Amino acid sequence: MEKSGEAEQIFCIENPRRGIGRTSLLNELIPYISSERSRFFGVHEKTSPLDRLYALPSHRDCMNAAYAVDSDMYSSLGVLAVDIPNFACIKEQKGYEYGSRFLLRISEVLRDVFGEHFLYHTKEAEFITFCVNVTYESFLNQCARAKHLIGRRYSGQFRIGCTWSNGIFKAADLMSKARSIMKCAGFSESPLIHFPEDRDAAEKESGQTETVPGNDWKRTIYLQPKVDMRTKALVGAEALVRVLDENGRLLPHGQMIESMEKNGTIQELDYFVFDRTLETLSQWKKKGYLLKPVSSNFSRNTLLNPSSLASVLAILSRYPEIPQELVELEITETAGDFENNTFSEMIRRFGEYGLQFSLDDFGSSYSNMSMLANLHFRSVKLDRSMIRNITVNPVSRTMVRDVIKICQDCGMVCIAEGVETEAQVQTLLEDGGRYAQGYYYGKPMPVEEFEKKYLKL
Repeated sequence: MEKSGEAEQIFCIENPRRGIGRTSLLNELIPYISSERSRFFGVHEKTSPLDRLYALPSHRDCMNAAYAVDSDMYSSLGVLAVDIPNFACIKEQKGYEYGSRFLLRISEVLRDVFGEHFLYHTKEAEFITFCVNVTYESFLNQCARAKHLIGRRYSGQFRIGCTWSNGIFKAADLMSKARSIMKCAGFSESPLIHFPEDRDAAEKESGQTETVPGNDWKRTIYLQPKVDMRTKALVGAEALVRVLDENGRLLPHGQMIESMEKNGTIQELDYFVFDRTLETLSQWKKKGYLLKPVSSNFSRNTLLNPSSLASVLAILSRYPEIPQELVELEITETAGDFENNTFSEMIRRFGEYGLQFSLDDFGSSYSNMSMLANLHFRSVKLDRSMIRNITVNPVSRTMVRDVIKICQDCGMVCIAEGVETEAQVQTLLEDGGRYAQGYYYGKPMPVEEFEKKYLKL
């Protein structure tokens, strides 16, 4: 769009080939758009960049918009969240002016990439922007561009999280998810895990256990069998973390896991269990045992970190002798708190390297059934809460039967967790179930005990 022979504005059209017959509308639009320049620039020329920064709509404005914007108004919505977690320390160390320039840079980039119609300065060092009626690919490209432009000057000092939906959505829900993903992202693009170069020496030193920082406890893995209910044959196992005191006695591990989830160190535990799982498979191969698949649990906070794939591949690289079809990543149903597109992209990226997922604890809360419709898992594990009353509660039995049928139709393995009685086994078999995990077949046990019971001929 030219004025006096000089290009002063650029008008962009998404997917122009699809709308080639409607480009005549541009002749009608351009005069109106051109007039906007004088209206906006007339204001901006009288204000400083910092004035424009602090004139951005606030948290209250953002919340008002978040509860007004939904799928009734727009066909799709992407939400981006950006923050500077250590902003107070940055200002203290580098000065107020540096901090102000940092905030200004973020606001300018977001304004340039997304526009300022739905741009909000929600906290001192946090920004939220909504992007309506945009395709998933275009939104991801915009997010990547914003991250690149901010990172050129402030690499490693900020976090970004984004999510997108074209189904039934509310902006408030997507904003909460974008913030959660942002907090999972961290600052680093590099793998979060480091291993000693001498793998054999490390294995001899660790001996399947690792000291819990701050005390004399040891953390290790136990294995719980997965069984074919028809033949009672072992089909696999799940690796579970356990904590031992200095005398080798089991200690409650739930509090440790909850604490690590809250303080953001749960990824260290996830990678520890994954590494020990692969190490166990490697030892079984050396001993000549028939290898069975072993699954390892990952929290959503770990998997949503941009460096998670690199970290998983780094661990896998230490065990090239282990076929990847023997490895399964379990993620809990609470992953459904995030948009399917977010996890679909994650599953796709991991799948490119032959890694597959299991949906754990399905039915433990209000189930997001759309996950089964839109995401493909290698296996789906029914939570024990669905199995507990299956023999006496017809509603529970119908729900279990339906999920089993869905899994069969979609080529996914269905595993019943928490199986404790023969009656539950018979009911599951009658309703088409085949695989189970629970105390009826075996409690979680040390690796050595598992080997003696299931692998040694």
